[in-house]
Amino acid sequence: MAQGYPMKISEIPLTSGFSSDYDLETDTWTLTCETNDGGAYLPVIRLNTITEQVPDQYTSLCFDYRSTDDINTIDMVMYKVFLGSATRTYEFDRTMKATDEWKTFRVDLAAQRTATTVRFLNKAGQYQDIRFLGLPVGGAIQIRNIRYDVNEFPFKDLSISYEGESLIEAEDFNGAADTKAGHSSRHNQLPELNTFYTHPTGKYFPIYAWGSVDFEGGKGDEAPAFLQKQYQELWDCGFTITQGTAWPGVDKAFLFDGQEINGVKINLREGTELSMICKAGLSNYSEIQSTVSPVKSSDRLGGWFIMDEPHRKHFPQMTQKVNWIREFDTEHILYGNLLNISTDMSAIGFTSYDEYVHTFMREVGTGFISYDYYPVRQYDDTKEIYIEPDFFNNLEIVSKLAKYYHTSFWAFAHSVASNCGKAGVSYPTPEENHMRVQIFGNLAYGAQGVQYFTYKCPNPYDGYTYYDAPIDVNNEKTPVWYMVQNINRDIHALTWVFLGAEFLRAGHTNAKTPVGCTRLTKDMLPDGINSVTSDGQGVCVSLLKNGKNLFMMVLNGDIHNAQKVTVEKEIAVKRVLMDGTTEAEAAGSKEYELTPGHFVLYLVSEDEPETEVADVPFYETSDYRDDADDVFITPDQNASGGHYISAMGDPRWNGYSVILPTNGDRTISREEAISNWGAVFNYTITVPVDMDVDISVKHAVPWSEYGRVASIGVEPGYQYAIDGNPALNWPKQYAASMTLAIDGNELTPFNQPLRPSVPAVFSEDGTEFDAILADKDRWISTKEADGTVSNVLYFWPESGSDDGLTSVYNETPDYRDVKLKAGTYKLTVTSLCYPWHFDNLRITPAGVQSGIDIIETDGRAVDNRIFNLLGIECRGPLAPGIYIRNGKKFIVK
Repeated sequence: MAQGYPMKISEIPLTSGFSSDYDLETDTWTLTCETNDGGAYLPVIRLNTITEQVPDQYTSLCFDYRSTDDINTIDMVMYKVFLGSATRTYEFDRTMKATDEWKTFRVDLAAQRTATTVRFLNKAGQYQDIRFLGLPVGGAIQIRNIRYDVNEFPFKDLSISYEGESLIEAEDFNGAADTKAGHSSRHNQLPELNTFYTHPTGKYFPIYAWGSVDFEGGKGDEAPAFLQKQYQELWDCGFTITQGTAWPGVDKAFLFDGQEINGVKINLREGTELSMICKAGLSNYSEIQSTVSPVKSSDRLGGWFIMDEPHRKHFPQMTQKVNWIREFDTEHILYGNLLNISTDMSAIGFTSYDEYVHTFMREVGTGFISYDYYPVRQYDDTKEIYIEPDFFNNLEIVSKLAKYYHTSFWAFAHSVASNCGKAGVSYPTPEENHMRVQIFGNLAYGAQGVQYFTYKCPNPYDGYTYYDAPIDVNNEKTPVWYMVQNINRDIHALTWVFLGAEFLRAGHTNAKTPVGCTRLTKDMLPDGINSVTSDGQGVCVSLLKNGKNLFMMVLNGDIHNAQKVTVEKEIAVKRVLMDGTTEAEAAGSKEYELTPGHFVLYLVSEDEPETEVADVPFYETSDYRDDADDVFITPDQNASGGHYISAMGDPRWNGYSVILPTNGDRTISREEAISNWGAVFNYTITVPVDMDVDISVKHAVPWSEYGRVASIGVEPGYQYAIDGNPALNWPKQYAASMTLAIDGNELTPFNQPLRPSVPAVFSEDGTEFDAILADKDRWISTKEADGTVSNVLYFWPESGSDDGLTSVYNETPDYRDVKLKAGTYKLTVTSLCYPWHFDNLRITPAGVQSGIDIIETDGRAVDNRIFNLLGIECRGPLAPGIYIRNGKKFIVK
């Protein structure tokens, strides 16, 4: 039966590529694609014209379907009868998967319904065409039950029994057309094969040249020597890795000595130690096989180029290329370069920059992050040069996510002038200080590769013009070449500092903290450093750790003005000079004059503890649902429904890694903390009669993870501070805990006044935790800080040796005597923090009594009316059976 606002296929347009057959009895259309030329004849259906405004709550288009093929390109063309022409075209961001079973296709149209410029479905006379652009000729679909419907919907019919227990399976949470409303979870488990970063340049820091050399084959037998000269110039400029050419043969001659180019044998890399990221010969599987296998053994191969600046729609083809290359080479990096934070994310299929990077890492699987941001711009009219205000914000996000995925990132400087900026803005002729701000800003945040766009000046194309690159269009050096050489010389001298450095944190002294960044406070500084101040706009102070060495870097990020920086310290340190040497510097106050892009670098400590990186658990997932790939739905024959939800939060728990607060003190709300460390699942249930119920949560908690989280947590301060409780260590407080709400009203757990404390130091054997479990005097209160009873339900392992794979209920119901009137409710399970596994909610009537003489003793108002199990009131003598009075069942024998 149709739900929501029903629609019909009113016609198959004359220009449709479909042949059609309609079954009146089942109201089903069978549509076969006879023509799909990508233009005049497309597989398209037309929906009926609406006769009124569609109610506002219907924000999704839905229909049931079967399909012979995956259809990854579908769009809707919107019309108005009184115009007779299309007003909008909207491409769906969903794929119709091939299926022999009836499935439901849903697409979120909330943005179109609320946009004042679209006014979609807001008045009579509108109709729509749906075009199945990705359906190949010969493919067929069946469609029925077309409607506009609500966004969130029950995944299954969850009716509560009034006769016995009901199980709400964890995996049967609500669905949603926008894939968000029914649940919130973070499944950022990476593809197993592609989760590594391999440093590509040996003892050298990766300094990558985009647009590196020209192969002028027309030079005949002079071409090889000309190529060799260009590679030598790259090396002399300080580059350590170069982009491959458009010719696999030239790349092979670079990778192996003694190869022929234009009939001349030559060692292209002679006199250099350059590496190469190859780009040519990777268009399809057969090309990749013939290109990769012969050269993967070269010690000059740095990696393989996948794609530059991808949109969401490009991710599947990137993933395909990654998988193809990995068949033949599992050793070298796979290079995919992302867009930057200033990009309109909605235009490329995302809601935020964080989501863009997360999805790339999770789906594409290159194993590291590269992105380009060219923040130095110039207004065309006034010629004023400025730096985009979110330059450091982009670094904050990327460095955070690189740490989250235990990987590295590369970033850029712009080294060419061009007119390809946004309207009214261009990229000015590069200046050394401008490039220094970009390059050393990247390094201050822990970048493990720096890149220049571009080395060789591109020829004009698509209306864009370029000039003042390091190498001009005539292959001659420009003044920019020497600027880049100076910067690269400094990077080489400081390789021992930057190569392999772990970014710890950064704070800014600006009066107005840069958006998305953190205001520098004393507790962010190393022990013994009291303050860092400047007389100018402000500086960036970052901490980097490399092995046992702790460095503090103070960078002037003002592209225009020098700043006088004062460092107050009560310890002696070593200052690292630009040539890579160090000199002792005594305790006290020290002033420095820093020009734009320059910095002070201290070696603060040489005895830091090694950073321990815990293994991230790997969770098996099933294909039980195709609308929730961000949830760990784990198959298990011992689970009540054959599956359970693993983790109930983010296994990469040891940091704050969702969207950063824009305020300078990193204050976050309770909801933001849950989105980072926990998960939320909604379940729509139907209650047939008024009932009092008990609710139990079937769960499991692994000691190996619980002990780590609950003993250490994540210290508040630099990464986050909970609004209203800045000292709260969220993961430590709420490891393996949840709340349960009904229609938004949280329930209070029954009889959980205490919970076991957790040893301050985690140990795998769990013996100390076992001792705590046995000694209730070492348990702690579950009350809130103000002494009120908490709505938080805490879980913990059965023992210190519990691996948390066997789910259990607590001895008594977790929630008692929950009063439910007949009707429909939304249950919300909110996990406050990883790690626990969730199997089901067990809901049982509060009690089934024998006999009819039930006496209420809790003081509740009663009316003594009697109902049968269908909810019908019964009068007069009662036949044997089960009845309900005052919310309680009783038996008449």
